[in-house]
Amino acid sequence: MAHGFLTASLLPMLNKQVLEVTGLSATINYGLNKLRFPAAVKVGAEIRSRIKLVDLQRVDANRTLATYQTTIEIRGEDKPACVAENLAMYVTG
Repeated sequence: MAHGFLTASLLPMLNKQVLEVTGLSATINYGLNKLRFPAAVKVGAEIRSRIKLVDLQRVDANRTLATYQTTIEIRGEDKPACVAENLAMYVTG
C-alpha cells in the first residue's frame, strides 16, 4: 500500500496532466488548505486526478492564487485515495 503522503506528492504531476494554464512565467505549488485520505492505494492500482476550480483571487498585477479541489480516484474503488484543497500561485510577466 502507498502511504497517503506519497499519494499527495503526486498531486502537482497529476494535475499538470489534467490542467494547462498558458501565458505564465511561473506556477508555484502554494500548499494545501485541506487534505484527507479516505482509502489506501494498493500496489499496482491505477489512479487518476479529477480537478475542480473552487476560487480564483488576483493578488497583484502579476500574481493570481487559484484554489482547486483535487480528488485522486482509484480504479474499481468506491472511495477516493485522496481529497485535497490545493493552491497554485500563477505568476505572469
